[in-house]
Amino acid sequence: MCWYTLVRDCMSTTPHFEITAELTPREDIEEVRTRAVAINVTVGGECVLVNNDNVVTTSADSLSKINIVHDGDMAILSFNLKDTTFKIFWNGRKHTFNIEFTGDYYRGKMCGLLGDGDGNTKNDFKKPDGVVVKDIKEFGESWKVAGKTC
Repeated sequence: MCWYTLVRDCMSTTPHFEITAELTPREDIEEVRTRAVAINVTVGGECVLVNNDNVVTTSADSLSKINIVHDGDMAILSFNLKDTTFKIFWNGRKHTFNIEFTGDYYRGKMCGLLGDGDGNTKNDFKKPDGVVVKDIKEFGESWKVAGKTC
């Protein structure tokens, strides 16, 4: 298990944004399943990491692009790009997240484990090279974040 790209801007080699998660195996069940233990949001040069205790680490003393709000056990991260608002709802203790976006600019122009956001589930198993695959393991491993030590 390692860091994987959940969703990012796929219009250029240098994405405007990227949301990644650290996935680890669950040890409380017999089947092989994973859970998210940290989430990372990068927008432009800003980077925010939230661990499973909802502790936030940032790349700068002050953030201008990424907004962070704590609501009980939930950390809510949000940012705006073009006409699109992204919201990431992270509950580290429950290892759950939900990513929502409103706006049309990035619709169909994203990629990652969560698909491209165009509403067509038939093309969601697309690897970074644009090839749609049927093998879930091949698809998942293709979104492993390069350069991370796991």
